[in-house]
Amino acid sequence: MNGEFFPIVSGLVLGSIFSVSRFQRYKSLLCTVAGLFGFLAAWSNGELHVSWLYLFADIPLALFSALAVCFVAPRLSPRYSRPHLTIR
Repeated sequence: MNGEFFPIVSGLVLGSIFSVSRFQRYKSLLCTVAGLFGFLAAWSNGELHVSWLYLFADIPLALFSALAVCFVAPRLSPRYSRPHLTIR
């Protein structure tokens, strides 16, 4: 994988899984798995052989893309839309 493609895509996939599953409440588990994917991204690109500081770029990329999907996906889905308020 080239560049920062893997942490962003893994975060998007992870966020979409968490946004539709029953694990939506477990944000700490999401952060842990996103951190693991960020570490795997830095390791698979060979960035860890250069410096451990690349973890400070890859882990937030995976985490923020996962959190963005968890925040946006339920609001775009018609299944989760709120009913309109009516005045009686």
